[in-house]
Amino acid sequence: MPPLPSPRRWLPALAALLGAALLFAPLPEGAEGPAWVEGVLPPHEARAPAGGLLVSPLPALGARVAQGEALAELDPAALELRLGALMVEIDALRAALSAREAVVGALGARLPGGDPALEAARAEASLVEAALARAEGEAAALGEARAELSLSSPVAGVVVGVARRAPGDRVLSGEVLVTVLPDGPTRVVAQLPAASLRGLAVDQPAGLWPAEARLGRWAAVGATVEAVGGVAENGALRVELRPAAELGPVGTPLRARVALPARSLWSRLTGR
Repeated sequence: MPPLPSPRRWLPALAALLGAALLFAPLPEGAEGPAWVEGVLPPHEARAPAGGLLVSPLPALGARVAQGEALAELDPAALELRLGALMVEIDALRAALSAREAVVGALGARLPGGDPALEAARAEASLVEAALARAEGEAAALGEARAELSLSSPVAGVVVGVARRAPGDRVLSGEVLVTVLPDGPTRVVAQLPAASLRGLAVDQPAGLWPAEARLGRWAAVGATVEAVGGVAENGALRVELRPAAELGPVGTPLRARVALPARSLWSRLTGR
């Protein structure tokens, strides 16, 4: 039996072979980053119906609000003063109208139709009646304006924007005070490092975890890449994912990992 070759001869060759295998063998690759559940419907902006003082705190970012829930209250003091004066005026006009109508009734019982005194009484009653109608119309309009000073949410959803205003601050008419993202269809959006997403394509497989979970310790919810958007200010790429299951309401924080085409260590080092 011929003697075996010395390890000094074949060990370097074996090491070179293993090194080449490690250098050129395709290795799994992926990109990881923060993700969240986002609403598909456009957000609703709650604007101040009139200028005035804010008298209630605005809701916090991320708070859930029900349809019809109060979002902000403006000071109705000026409206209340005018409305109070109008109510006094309306009471006086109603009493004056009753008195004029009583005079018209009394004159009509003893004077023939067309008598100057009777017609003059009827004209005075008509003037009082018109003044009463104007006052009641203004009071009704002020009542509607007072109701609008209590700003409520027309939709159920999550607060995604709040103005930097505190009780006692003056707000302008039309100013956006609260932005609510309505409940409805959702999608998952991830921000992934743009530099590591070479080869990313639609329908690429991905996994989603709760934001506080460590990858590998929780079973991932499967997902696929649905769309790839632009680059954010922090250099991350916006990637829309289609999950295989519901992952919570709008705003739920997640972690995402997208599987990328396998690349060898040589390709990674050379950028090829």
